[in-house]
Amino acid sequence: MPLFPGMNQTSVLELQIASGDRRFDFRRSGSSVSVNGHIADSEIFDTLLEQVAQMPVIPRSAFSAQGVPVMTISISIGSAHHSIRFYPAQEKGQADVLCTLPGCEQYGVTDAWRLGTLLLTCDGTRILDEHGSESPAR
Repeated sequence: MPLFPGMNQTSVLELQIASGDRRFDFRRSGSSVSVNGHIADSEIFDTLLEQVAQMPVIPRSAFSAQGVPVMTISISIGSAHHSIRFYPAQEKGQADVLCTLPGCEQYGVTDAWRLGTLLLTCDGTRILDEHGSESPAR
């Protein structure tokens, strides 16, 4: 089952993805997108949103979240705010998923490699000039 089936990507105004010491803070304003206060590639951002929305999550019974999550995603879709936290699973190559939706929590499991793919896509949204610098968002 996808994480956000039927999500309207154009209604996503904010997306934060944090893992360890890496944090990506995306903002959409009209047709432009920024990441960490710098201009971002809007097409790759759309790919990132597709990866988040379509991430397959298999429902599982409730678990007690222990320790620091390996990744946290916060997403604002219209006026609703969602939080998804990923924890190491007991099964090798898997990640436990705790999704906090307005008024409820859902539990699941997904492939751990998908988290790395999200981080690679986050890096891909950054636009660097010939000196390796990013341009501030307007």
